[in-house]
Amino acid sequence: MNESGWNVKWFNQAPVDHLGVIVYLARRSELYKLNMSLLSLRRYLRKPRPVVIFHDDDLTDIGIQLALAKTLRSDIPLGFEHIRFPAQTNIAHDHDRYPLGYHHMCQFFAIMLPHHPLLTNMFTYYWRLDSDSHLLGPPLVDDLFDYMNEKRLQYAFVMVEVDASEYVQGLWELFHQFLARLCLKPSMAVKKTQTSFFSGYSYSIFYNNFELSNASMWRDESSIAGWLREVDEAKGIYSHRWGDAPIHTLAVSTGIILPL
Repeated sequence: MNESGWNVKWFNQAPVDHLGVIVYLARRSELYKLNMSLLSLRRYLRKPRPVVIFHDDDLTDIGIQLALAKTLRSDIPLGFEHIRFPAQTNIAHDHDRYPLGYHHMCQFFAIMLPHHPLLTNMFTYYWRLDSDSHLLGPPLVDDLFDYMNEKRLQYAFVMVEVDASEYVQGLWELFHQFLARLCLKPSMAVKKTQTSFFSGYSYSIFYNNFELSNASMWRDESSIAGWLREVDEAKGIYSHRWGDAPIHTLAVSTGIILPL
């Protein structure tokens, strides 16, 4: 048992500090891609930051875990966390390209992750990577967690894209209903980045398979936590295939929200 009260079995070695953790959500079928992503961390990480791989009960084999730990440097801690997803029946059947596991992934990163004990009790920042995320080099000049902490940054991303309208049906309307119920108006960031020329939704999103964040910002009861609860209760991640990217983009874009 570590000092945080959360029991983690670390491969290679235990973390030397708890400023930040690199997180993946992966499946056994993604092992090749995951291994290549971990190899890029081995090559280009400036500091040996801990890595935690979340999974839905199919990465429990000790041989697989040892092999992935060996892919990393011996000074990079590696842990595995088995998570359970909510039982859902109302799934967006019209999106054959996105099976149940994809909806679970969106639910995990949009709603569940900031409330996991690793981020409520142990680590301050998280760096989300997917199994197909890679550092391409050269080695990082700065440690990203140190940089975020020194600059007092809450969120960082690498690029912006435009989402497909069919995957955010009802999300924009829900967002404005949420603001109206709290007697809030959209921030300037929402007006400039999320609102189209004709005052509709711009569909602009942070491409978040590479994002860094202070986990506590998603638990901020003054605005963001309430928005995430609204999304969770609406079940749109499962019924409409809302992605974690537009959900988080709207949350971050609220910025300073002002009373009406």
